[in-house]
Amino acid sequence: MTTGLDGRAAMPEQPYRSRGATLTRNVGASVESVQVGAASAEQHWTFAARPSAGAAIGVRVSVEGARFASAESDGLHFTRTDGRGFLYGHGTWVDARGTSTRVPSRWMDGMISLDVPADVVARSEFPAVLDPFISPEINLDPGADGATRQRQMAAASDGTNWLVVWNDDRNLTANGWDVYGSIVNSSGMVIGTAGFPICTTHGDDTNPAIAWNGREYYVLWNSAAAGPTQDIHAARVPPSGIGITTDFPIFVTSGEQLSPAIACNLSVCLAVWRDTRTELGGDIYAARMTASAVMDAPGALLSSTPGPQARPNVGWDGTNFLVTWVELRAGATTTVATRVTVGTTTSPPMAMDTPAVVLGPAVSLEVRPSLAFGFGMSNVVWSNDNGTGGPILMRGFAPTASLLPAMPAAIVSRGRTVANAAVSFDGLDFWVAWDEAPLATMAFDIGAARANGVPMAIDMPTLRVSATPAIERLPSLATGRPSAGGPQTLVAYSSNEHARARILLDAPTRGCGTDSECDDGNPCTADACTAATCVNTPIPACGLLDAGTPDIAVIRDTGIGLDSNADAGNADGTAGDTSAAGDSTGGDASGTADGTPPGDVAVAGVRGGACRCRAAIGRDGNARAVAWLGVFALALAARRGRRRAR
Repeated sequence: MTTGLDGRAAMPEQPYRSRGATLTRNVGASVESVQVGAASAEQHWTFAARPSAGAAIGVRVSVEGARFASAESDGLHFTRTDGRGFLYGHGTWVDARGTSTRVPSRWMDGMISLDVPADVVARSEFPAVLDPFISPEINLDPGADGATRQRQMAAASDGTNWLVVWNDDRNLTANGWDVYGSIVNSSGMVIGTAGFPICTTHGDDTNPAIAWNGREYYVLWNSAAAGPTQDIHAARVPPSGIGITTDFPIFVTSGEQLSPAIACNLSVCLAVWRDTRTELGGDIYAARMTASAVMDAPGALLSSTPGPQARPNVGWDGTNFLVTWVELRAGATTTVATRVTVGTTTSPPMAMDTPAVVLGPAVSLEVRPSLAFGFGMSNVVWSNDNGTGGPILMRGFAPTASLLPAMPAAIVSRGRTVANAAVSFDGLDFWVAWDEAPLATMAFDIGAARANGVPMAIDMPTLRVSATPAIERLPSLATGRPSAGGPQTLVAYSSNEHARARILLDAPTRGCGTDSECDDGNPCTADACTAATCVNTPIPACGLLDAGTPDIAVIRDTGIGLDSNADAGNADGTAGDTSAAGDSTGGDASGTADGTPPGDVAVAGVRGGACRCRAAIGRDGNARAVAWLGVFALALAARRGRRRAR
């Protein structure tokens, strides 16, 4: 790091210290912190006091193991030869008054550059923080960026990989909106053809839905191919994406068939939709589907409650299907649900709960329910727009129709617009994702949290899946269980109308009970447990040094398989566990087989491959540290008196 843009006044560093997945160190008048999370990494610098009069603040970060791809509205994009990549987002400078100033990330002279202008520094109150955003990302269709709009993502997993589908307008003039898809593996790589067509017939094809039936994916969507009204068409997509049985009509009748959803067990799938054949506001219909036939055409009526009914969704609870939707009651929309039995091969699906069971409080605008089965019940989530940043709510619905808890629980509640909740169960926790924006704005980002079976949010604060200047909307979640490692949950969403995805990892629960649990090992921070959250506050002027030589903070993709038995390195540069170093080399004072300088310890630890990971740290007098972040390893290094050769 340098102060003064010419780099003449440098800020020497101290070794990193670690607490769990957080690395901290003193760099002159600042405390640098790097925290590896389940969906992203946070790297920020906290300045306790103002630097010398008239000085600007500049940060230079070098990148190894990945190449610079492009500078976009959301930051700098980097890719590796294996197709994986990450985003180094723009920074935000926040002073003690809470005043925020955007600090663009720029690619200059082969390095990431973040520069806080001298006039911004001069009018800031201290302490102040420079905070860029780092995240792995999956570009689902790189060739379409800038040339097409992609919306309404939907994802499902075959247990190993994911199929993500979306609306695409690359053939808008000839066809209208089409349906495209990509297959993503557990390493976060798009395999096969990126952005392959699923339906490109004439007429708009919108609102895709997807489910895995044990042999292939079923994809449904609204089709306007037959005229001004919309019907429901489908495709069957093999796990490879090759040999698609595409675009066959499944529900075509009077009125419109809208907003399809689908879920499967091992023998049958249940499709549900909103239908206007007898009620302009819409009723809820359902039909069974097998690998070879569509049953119950043109659909069985599940609910005809007076008034509009919309946004149906469906899941399998191990005994019956559960269908949920929103309907208008007493001037407000509320979330309701019913169990549905699929009967015999000759009996149509039938609602078991009539009228449907009310899940929400029906006091405002409840929209877009989503559900997943876990802990013995289906947990339903939805957003509740009360006009002041209403919460994301969650409630369990047991196979016996009992509800838990007595009233819906708030997964996230804040003074922001939150909407479009999605949920998936990974065998350990529920993942909930949503889009959110400051009130009265359209600056939507994607947030997420894990919730246990109470339900109760256990990620506090909630995770930032994506927080960039791009508009990011409509997340879809799907969990896979690759043979190597534990469960992985993929979140797909539209970012500035481009198809994107990220893999969420089930990180250890964060929290504290006493101040001693929050000791980050840094003598220049005051450590306290506040509201079950660790707060580490820089001590003004602590460790202030006058001069020194430049150092480089390195984000380095190791490109190696990290060992699950790796141990932490020792402060003197010897490996903590020479038989299980992160790069399979021990590392000692005489150097390592991988060519790292003497004293470096290239060692990291991972539990369960790329899943449920914890960071383990190797460090020495040159301050090297490695932590794992799902689809890339984040390594920070300081080199006294020398720069790495590129």
